[in-house]
Amino acid sequence: MVSGVAGIASGIIDYGFGKLIGLSGFEKMIGKRKTKKGVTLYKKFGVWGIAVSAVTSLPYSVICWMAGVLRMNYWKFLIAVSLTRVPCHILVAIYFSRLVND
Repeated sequence: MVSGVAGIASGIIDYGFGKLIGLSGFEKMIGKRKTKKGVTLYKKFGVWGIAVSAVTSLPYSVICWMAGVLRMNYWKFLIAVSLTRVPCHILVAIYFSRLVND
């Protein structure tokens, strides 16, 4: 549970960082080509992109930065992160606790 809350907190910080640096700062960090690709994916998937990145191996921090850069609605962002990050961490904890206890 603690790691899930920490995951939400890191997403919020990343979102804020994205809002702070803006699109031009994001382009300087990762390049124009990758930024353009990220913008295209964001426009295609929106909040679902956040949800998928929270439970897969997609770069969660970068996706959260992009949400901030493109000014995704904060509450939609927070709901997507909260509904996916905590359950994902709980499932991982259950899985590994069973491995250790068996």
